[in-house]
Amino acid sequence: MAAKALAQLQCHNDMVTAAAVAWKDKYEQMEQLYNELVEKTGDLAEENDQLLIKCEQLEVDESMQNDMLAVKIGDLAEENEKLESELMSYRTSFEASPMKDTATI
Repeated sequence: MAAKALAQLQCHNDMVTAAAVAWKDKYEQMEQLYNELVEKTGDLAEENDQLLIKCEQLEVDESMQNDMLAVKIGDLAEENEKLESELMSYRTSFEASPMKDTATI
């Protein structure tokens, strides 16, 4: 009977040892996966920071370009107004010109 109890204890011990080894292996695997996730999270955070900086720089560049375009559009509008004024002046002068009358005769 003692031999049977000893065999049962040995069998139970082997099962508990096998379960403990399996849990230890699973824990080590989970620890490795956790460390990989932490590393990837760090990499993604760093990439995100770089992208935010790049985005901010692009927004500044776009704003500066828009400002420059607004100035150029304003300059072109002024030049257009001057040219239209000159054109009207030339038309008025041409219409009042005596050469117009002689050219139609």
